[in-house]
Amino acid sequence: MPNHKFIKNYSKLSVNQNRKLLLDILEIGLDAAMPSSAIRNTIKDNKIICREVIDLLKYNNIYTVAIGKAADSMTAAIDEIVKIKSGVIVILQYTKSITYNKKFRIFASGHPLPNKISTKAANYVVKFLQKIKKNEFVIFLISGGGSALLANPDTITLNDKIKTTKILLESGAPIYDINIIRKHISKIKGGKLLNHINADLVSLIISDVVNNRIDTISSGYTYYDDNNSKAWEIIQKYDLIHKLPI
Repeated sequence: MPNHKFIKNYSKLSVNQNRKLLLDILEIGLDAAMPSSAIRNTIKDNKIICREVIDLLKYNNIYTVAIGKAADSMTAAIDEIVKIKSGVIVILQYTKSITYNKKFRIFASGHPLPNKISTKAANYVVKFLQKIKKNEFVIFLISGGGSALLANPDTITLNDKIKTTKILLESGAPIYDINIIRKHISKIKGGKLLNHINADLVSLIISDVVNNRIDTISSGYTYYDDNNSKAWEIIQKYDLIHKLPI
């Protein structure tokens, strides 16, 4: 029987065996879906178990960069099982951080539209990554909702990026198409954030999109984008050519 940390009124609801069984199943499902559970299942004994096993002990220092709705909880979970030197956490505005360790710099950026904090956070992350050495290691913790949290516009102003994002979100386009445009007006999305790092790294990504497309989740900060031709097609498809400020 699981510990009931999610269903607070379990004793009141579990009036018979069938209800107890259903509540137990729900509790187990909720626990499995928690970011902390995903982290614990992926990192054990200072080893990251993914496509290959990464031994963290061979690196001098470990850093984290967490972006998205689960950035805070993913960081808190990993900090319990790995010795993290320092890191960055970028969460949504108006949300309260659960991580109080001073070794993590926390930004609460605009969502769903980027803002000045998004730009400040992006500049900080870039400089943070540039300082990391070859014998050190970076763990990216990426979750949904992160596209607006870092803003480093490419050849356009922040205001134009905000207007563009608003128009895209109101266009009726699916998130996959929206994020293709976002990646092409950014200096760091679509894998371009990795241009600023000269160390080994891994991305641990929690999906909130259909088919788990990691190039779409938070606009793929650490995943290569090859949709150059599709950006223009999307602008035409949703009749945005005369609406966008770019």
